[in-house]
Amino acid sequence: MKTVFGKLAAMSFAVVTLFSTPIAAQPDAKPADPFWQNSYCINPGIPRSAKLKPTQGFATLLFDVTAEGKTTNIRVTSSGSADPSNDRMAGDFGRTARQALRQWTYFAYIKDGVEAPRQDVPIRFDFVEDTGSESRLPRDESCVTSYLPEPPSHHGDPTLPLVNIARCWQPNIPASADRQLQSAAVLLEFDVDTKGNVMDARTAENQEENEFTRAALKALKKWKYHPFLKVGEPISRPNLSLAFTFGETEYTERKSSCHHAPFGSAVLTFKTVDQSKRCHIRFDVDGRPDPSKGCRR
Repeated sequence: MKTVFGKLAAMSFAVVTLFSTPIAAQPDAKPADPFWQNSYCINPGIPRSAKLKPTQGFATLLFDVTAEGKTTNIRVTSSGSADPSNDRMAGDFGRTARQALRQWTYFAYIKDGVEAPRQDVPIRFDFVEDTGSESRLPRDESCVTSYLPEPPSHHGDPTLPLVNIARCWQPNIPASADRQLQSAAVLLEFDVDTKGNVMDARTAENQEENEFTRAALKALKKWKYHPFLKVGEPISRPNLSLAFTFGETEYTERKSSCHHAPFGSAVLTFKTVDQSKRCHIRFDVDGRPDPSKGCRR
């Protein structure tokens, strides 16, 4: 029995000694190395400004690590892009790098026998073109390297007039044609510049100018397109053509389309004493007039 108690006492003494002995400092400690003792890392996403116009860049930061292994006090010390005139993009690189670094975590750093924080740890993030070699990067380098996407291009054929429309304006059928139930189809040609503006709207060759073409041109000049991107650069779209229809014709695609004026869409305008309150009379599909407030006295 004494032998058993003696063994238990020896074991108890050994356990107490184990937990009471201070833990030595880590001999290979590198508290200024951002990858030392890292338990989780994630590389930054690409900011929207760099997605729209793929541009390489970088961001350098300083940060602290708490005794619990959390990143804190993250500061962007410098950032830049391959386009030095674009200060906003450079700032975007710094912001996305800081957002990613907030999610990094670390194992404990032991100093003087206790878990200790780390201060002013430097790190650099790079935003570079995708060369297809990212699968061969070591883990540490992959966490600080983000790859730019391919330059954006819009889908669809830029020669088609209904592709990438931002805003369209439906034409009104001329009042005389509305009263007489006269239908028509006219062909217009136009260009779209790099900003999406309709330019040089005109009647097609051999197309007679009349009240229908004038109504169609009036509407078309108010149209707006989104800039059409090809490999990240907006392009112009010359010599587009589009048929506008009025009333009921065999060319009518959809009565609700932006290039069709159904019967009942005529508008009459009369001058009044107050020019800011002009009288507009629109006719509904049943031919009933619907006057604006400027017509009411």
